[in-house]
Amino acid sequence: MTFIIVAATVLAGGSGYLGAWALRDEYYLGADHQRPVWTTNVAIALRAAVLTAAGTWWMTHTIDPPDLWIRLAGMLPLFIATPILTSTDFTKHLLPNKIIAATVITQIPLTVLALVLTQQTPHPLLTALGAALAYFATVFLLRLLPSGIGAGDLKLALPLGWALGLAGWEALILGIILGWVLGGVFALGLLIFTKAKGKNMMAMGPWLLYGTLIAGVL
Repeated sequence: MTFIIVAATVLAGGSGYLGAWALRDEYYLGADHQRPVWTTNVAIALRAAVLTAAGTWWMTHTIDPPDLWIRLAGMLPLFIATPILTSTDFTKHLLPNKIIAATVITQIPLTVLALVLTQQTPHPLLTALGAALAYFATVFLLRLLPSGIGAGDLKLALPLGWALGLAGWEALILGIILGWVLGGVFALGLLIFTKAKGKNMMAMGPWLLYGTLIAGVL
C-alpha cells in the first residue's frame, strides 16, 4: 500500500502543477498579483500532493479491496483537481471547464480499469452514472432558487456525483448535505463577521468539493 500512496502523491503533484500551468493565461490562481506565477503553480502542486497523500493513506487504512480500488478511481482525480478548482473559485468565482472535463474524463476509464482488474460486475459503473445525474439534477433544481449556484457548480456536480456514487448512495446523500452545510456555515460567518451582504457572491464550489471529499473517504 505504501507504493500506491507514494505513486498517487507524485502523480498528484505533477498533475497539479501541469493543471495550474495550463490555466496560467486564463485564470490567475493567487490573490497576490505580485507573486510569480511559478510559485502559485508550486503551491497548487504541493496542496494536491498533500491532499492526495492524506486521502489515499486514509482510504488504504479504512477500506478493503476491491472497494478500495473502485472508490480510488473516483476520488483520486478529485484529490488532484480540488486545489485548482478551489483557488479559481475563491479568487475569480470561476470553475475552469478544462479541469472539470479532465476530472470526468479521468474518472471514467479509471473506474472501468478498476472494475476489470478486480473482476467486478458493471453495477458500480451504473451506480456512479446514476449518482452523477442525481447530483446534477439536485444542483439544477437548487439553481432555480436564489441560492447563488452558478453554471460551474452545475458542471462540477457530475464528477462529484460520480465519485460519491462509487462509494454508495449513502455517501452521495452525505456528500450533498455536507457540501451545503459547510457552505451555509461559511456564508453565515461572512454575514456575521464581515460586511458581506446577502447579495454578495460566494464561492459554493469549494464547499461542494469539501463535502464530497469527506463523504467519499469515510
